Amino acid sequence: MNKVLSEDFRVYLEALESLKLDIGVSTDVIGYDANVVDLIPRGREQLRNHRFMFSLGERSNILKEIDQPGLVPCISEANSLKYPYEVIFRSLQKLLMDTASSEYIFIKAFFRDESMFYRVFEGPVAVIDENMKLTLANSHDAICLMLMICITKKHQLVMSNRRLPCLDTYLDKALIYLWPRFKTVFDMYIQSLYQCDAKMLWVDGTHPHHIVRCYMEFTASLIQLNAECGDGQLDMSLKRLRLAVDDLLVRFAEKFATQKLKHLFLLNNCDMAISILKVRFVLSCK
Repeated sequence: MNKVLSEDFRVYLEALESLKLDIGVSTDVIGYDANVVDLIPRGREQLRNHRFMFSLGERSNILKEIDQPGLVPCISEANSLKYPYEVIFRSLQKLLMDTASSEYIFIKAFFRDESMFYRVFEGPVAVIDENMKLTLANSHDAICLMLMICITKKHQLVMSNRRLPCLDTYLDKALIYLWPRFKTVFDMYIQSLYQCDAKMLWVDGTHPHHIVRCYMEFTASLIQLNAECGDGQLDMSLKRLRLAVDDLLVRFAEKFATQKLKHLFLLNNCDMAISILKVRFVLSCK
């Protein structure tokens, strides 16, 4: 049974992988050196192409569909559909939860041997574990990683409501994998702000800078997710991000010839930041 389930999950996982929409992969970013990834797009066109890396948008809908049926790969392929990785992740864990729940109840009722369940599911969990480690190592999408953390926490609640402890270890381990990777990628975002060449990115005009807008969308997205399922781990990270954005704004402002233009630039960018945060707050309250 272990081998059968392992193969079933492997086949389903391979089918899901073909539906993945790549966002923030290593080939999409520019490095200042071998250790630092520059996640700042260098122009408005590129900003549009990479908007999913910084803005939550409709990706938050996945948290409202947490217990909906998973993807059916053949139907998605027939319609040429692609999905951000968090959608694939939710579908995979949904299948694992439902399969594990029914098998756990059956084994416990008929064999009265809980340890048998863990022997049966050792293989499927190992397949998912291996895939998660590989995926996380190549992920540079902080929004996706935070959504995966939220999905896992909500799945913990689902299993708790079912009063089934059979996936406690797996779900705890998933969070242990996800948080460090999120913090690593988040640090890359902050490093990209401090290490970017303000002279090269500067645009002669007092209107809000598209790079600052990009990072304010990112900040607003994380604030929304933090309100949804945060546990305090994001608070200090958000403060560090604000300081990095402030530093970049000041470096941009120093390029203007007069104090009046500097102040106008800063005022316009602060007004934009407040507007973005206000809109996100209204959306999060709906």
